[in-house]
Amino acid sequence: MGSKTDTDIGIESNLEKYQFVTRKLHQLSISPGTSGFYYLRDAILFAYDFDTPVPGIQHLICAEIMKRYGIDRRKFDRSVHAVLDQLSRQMTRTKALQIITGVEVDCLNQPFKNVEFISFMVEALRLEFMEERYL
Repeated sequence: MGSKTDTDIGIESNLEKYQFVTRKLHQLSISPGTSGFYYLRDAILFAYDFDTPVPGIQHLICAEIMKRYGIDRRKFDRSVHAVLDQLSRQMTRTKALQIITGVEVDCLNQPFKNVEFISFMVEALRLEFMEERYL
């Protein structure tokens, strides 16, 4: 058996991130039967690669998803908002943040804004893969 190349390790690492985000979305009961599921997952994975906080690159995230799926900004925003609105009807914000972060968070029960949800998910992803990213 040969040893793994940097490319092999990178592919495995990307797969692990993809699986991590997909599992979190499933745990939040976000249905893969909606386009918002795919827009969210891809936006989270895309934003992970930047060291800039998500609000500072929101325009880049939207541009990438719009290009990737051939949609306009309104379609992106409405699809993601619909998914997050459904999430807020299915569970409290506190429960959702517990699933995302893995810790008990006390907060007001208000729906997530699109960029806020993506930010929380990107931070959870960064925490999960911190050693790989910063060491």
